[in-house]
Amino acid sequence: MAPPQMGQKGPIAVGQRIREARTRRGMTQAQIAKKLGISYQVMQRYERGEKLGVARLFEIAEILDVDAALLLQPVKLPDE
Repeated sequence: MAPPQMGQKGPIAVGQRIREARTRRGMTQAQIAKKLGISYQVMQRYERGEKLGVARLFEIAEILDVDAALLLQPVKLPDE
C-alpha cells in the first residue's frame, strides 16, 4: 500500500521546487544525478517528492546554487 500524498505543502512541493530550480539553471536530471553519484531515476523520484533526505536536499541546493530554504517553501495553490 502506497503512503498517502501530502499534497502541495509536503514532499511534492519540495520536488516541484527542485525541478523549477533545475530547469532555471538549464540542467537535466541526469546532470544533477551525475554530480550526486546517483541514477537519473533516483533524481526523478526526488522531483516527485519521494524519499528525499535533508542531507541530500542540501547537496541538491548547493549544486543548483540556491538556498535550501527556498526548496522547502510550499507551492501556493490558486485558491489560497
